[in-house]
Amino acid sequence: MAAEKVTLRIFDLEVDRVLPVRVQSEWTVKQVTRGIKKHREDLHSGAWKLQRNGEDLDPRKPLAEYLDKWGIAEDTDVRLVLKRVSVREAVQIGMMRLAPGVDVAAAQAAVDAQLAALKAERPDLLVGAGTILTVENLRRASDCGAAFGVSPGFNPQVVAEARKIGFAFSPGVMTPTDVEAAMAMGLSVLKFFPAEAAGGAKMLKSMAAPYAHTGVRFIPTGGINAENARDYLAMDCVLAVGGSWIAKRDAIAAGDWETIEQNARAARGLSK
Repeated sequence: MAAEKVTLRIFDLEVDRVLPVRVQSEWTVKQVTRGIKKHREDLHSGAWKLQRNGEDLDPRKPLAEYLDKWGIAEDTDVRLVLKRVSVREAVQIGMMRLAPGVDVAAAQAAVDAQLAALKAERPDLLVGAGTILTVENLRRASDCGAAFGVSPGFNPQVVAEARKIGFAFSPGVMTPTDVEAAMAMGLSVLKFFPAEAAGGAKMLKSMAAPYAHTGVRFIPTGGINAENARDYLAMDCVLAVGGSWIAKRDAIAAGDWETIEQNARAARGLSK
């Protein structure tokens, strides 16, 4: 049985000191991390993890579970180490937790960690978020530092919230009716989805033609790859394209960053 009262000493690697944090054993590891944030304002940027003896603690598990595992049954000091999560770790964690069968809360936490880590380590990057399906998704993406967001369809409530908080948002459209509904709400950059299944570049060219004078532009996604991306990018109405061929799941899982970097460089050259 874990101790009811355990004094935790949180050692912060970045500032090389112990933080004055008092927590309760019934808290989850994530709640412990939140408690630490009260002592370090800069912890609100980036993603963080707790370790003990080199072991990463699962943020979803109660601290008491670890105390039982470590055989701590009385009031004593427990030294945990606070470490910043790297971009690569965040992406790998996200891919694992976004696998089939994982609950939505865990998936959202993984996405939050990826966004925060990317913004912390590479502030020069323009980081976007998707898939945004609800107002809550949108708010969390904005809070984590995403510069823009996308969704597969057009949800007026999500669009209204994006406009309210000044968040760049591109909902998915597939028909002229969708385009006009989005334009009526003040949007000028829309996601064309699912691009290939909806008719490909020819379909987009025909659909976009009547709106050329409005300046509305599109981001095709869905079935885009290195072979057909140029067909879309050659169109004036296309702002950018999106595709999973750059960073495939198996490459991320294997840590094959060299291949991902090569794909990214090749994709960048498609617009020339």
